[in-house]
Amino acid sequence: MTQRHPRGLTRRIRALLCALVLSTATTTAVAAEPSDATVERLTSLVVEAVPMGEIFEMLANDDPTWPMQDKPDAVTPAQLACLRRELSADGYRASKRVEVAEYARRNPGSVEGDIAILSDGGAFLMRELMMAGAQQERTGKPMSEEDVLRKASPAQVAAFMTFMTD
Repeated sequence: MTQRHPRGLTRRIRALLCALVLSTATTTAVAAEPSDATVERLTSLVVEAVPMGEIFEMLANDDPTWPMQDKPDAVTPAQLACLRRELSADGYRASKRVEVAEYARRNPGSVEGDIAILSDGGAFLMRELMMAGAQQERTGKPMSEEDVLRKASPAQVAAFMTFMTD
């Protein structure tokens, strides 16, 4: 289905982000706290699935005053540079790493299942949909969800659907 209303897409992306943040797999076993390598792997998958750092950098490349384009005089050049550094791909990854580590600490029994779903296609398709939505917001050109889904294998679509409904 082709999304023709950018605002509708924005609401859908927000819903998908909420699903990502709030999704957990139910487990009955008590698991050990995940290793740093496991936290890094999950961080990479979350950053892939929700590529806000890439989107921030795309916006920053389009406008040298971003994200203060509405009030460019509200910050000094040094403050703007700091803000843009925090809203970069590296800054976003660093903040997500902290959140993922806390999530993994609180939900050790869910981490391996989360990694599996995201690795099997959940992260790939979520990223593709978000980047298509970001391009739509930038250009005003409607995205085709069908075109995005055609890039994925049936197994990736199944993983994405599990990710979205789990």
